[in-house]
Amino acid sequence: MRFKAVIFDMDGLLLDTERVAQEAGVEACAQMGLDVPYQFFVDQLMGKDHETGAQLLRDFLGHDLDMDRLNTLWTIACDRRFENGVPLRPRAVEMLDLVDALPLPKAIATSTQTKRAWEKLGQAGLDHRFDTLVGFNCIANPKPAPDPYLEAASRLGHAPSDCIAFEDSETGVRAALAAGMTVVQVPDMKPAPLGLAHFIADDLIAGAQAAGLAP
Repeated sequence: MRFKAVIFDMDGLLLDTERVAQEAGVEACAQMGLDVPYQFFVDQLMGKDHETGAQLLRDFLGHDLDMDRLNTLWTIACDRRFENGVPLRPRAVEMLDLVDALPLPKAIATSTQTKRAWEKLGQAGLDHRFDTLVGFNCIANPKPAPDPYLEAASRLGHAPSDCIAFEDSETGVRAALAAGMTVVQVPDMKPAPLGLAHFIADDLIAGAQAAGLAP
């Protein structure tokens, strides 16, 4: 086996949360009297960490805002939508079963805060499926910097060049590439740019097959 570890993004790749998260963001902004269109969330904020997203919102609105309050309202709006559990992206469980059968260690590298990320994985029934999780608060520089992937590889005890990364967003793909990993992109809401990731696939299993991780 060429690869010694597998590292996954979370939202939009394993968890089918991106559409709901952006809808919840629009709702949270409206509760604060802020008119921020849904497409802005999709085009500008999706895949970004909280601090980068906050600055993009300030730039869009042309003034400062209470991000603590917005994040609280945003989390409440998301949680209400996920009362019955967090839905999974196609073939997510099949993919995790495949990695377990190889067997290879696996990690999450996400732009979500660690505590919140574990909560979402728990709501999806996946919190027991990973060896470690690197959240936004664990590293100095968020995606598209390589830090989350470098930290995940270090925790798993393998060189980045021996790891394969799965991502849905361009921001995440750039981070994994900068870390020196083989990268598979499984796009969610936005099409994948050609010539960036090593492999582009319609679902996780197809991506694993294209990269030689699965037969």
